[in-house]
Amino acid sequence: MTKRSLVVRRESVALRAVYSPDDSTNALVFWATSALTSAERILSEADFSPWSSSRKHGQSGLVRRADAALMLLALRNVLSAAEWSASDLREHAEDIDDTIATFRHLLPNLVNARDVLEHFDEYALGVGRFQRGSPEMFYFDLVEGAEEPTVVVGRFTLSVLHAPDACRWLVISLLARVPLPPEHVDRAEQLLNEVLSEVEASERSETPE
Repeated sequence: MTKRSLVVRRESVALRAVYSPDDSTNALVFWATSALTSAERILSEADFSPWSSSRKHGQSGLVRRADAALMLLALRNVLSAAEWSASDLREHAEDIDDTIATFRHLLPNLVNARDVLEHFDEYALGVGRFQRGSPEMFYFDLVEGAEEPTVVVGRFTLSVLHAPDACRWLVISLLARVPLPPEHVDRAEQLLNEVLSEVEASERSETPE
């Protein structure tokens, strides 16, 4: 098992361990999963095109841009779900609003970029919210090159590598504040110990003798 798969599994275990049937928490996990899946597809060499009969030639630019758009929209919904969850979690954590504010600071262009993408028809006609009194045109693209992949929506940008990390941080920070029912505490500890044991075993196997 690679370190990357261990990290992914550790996050999965963390989510399962603190998962709550509360609707706002369900929404948070759902949209985070959507955003992270889209980001992984952008970075993947696999071809996810629904228009291709053969998937042996790598991702097309169109598919990568589509996933970039889905990631952006899902990340905005992660923020909405986090704000919804905050109303339920404030009694358990006084710093919940600071956590959400930090996420906004980590992705300062998220809300505005999503506004442009969501209302693409208005911006195409030059009547979008950020075009009032200005002829500025907004376009959408996924820029890939020597630097890290970046989603570009007019003047607003979002890093494909940085955004998922911020998303994971927000979700885990919020879910860590969800009180566990007593009957789930032992199982959560067991899952955590299983993952830690696998991490330690993997690190030992990679250490040269």
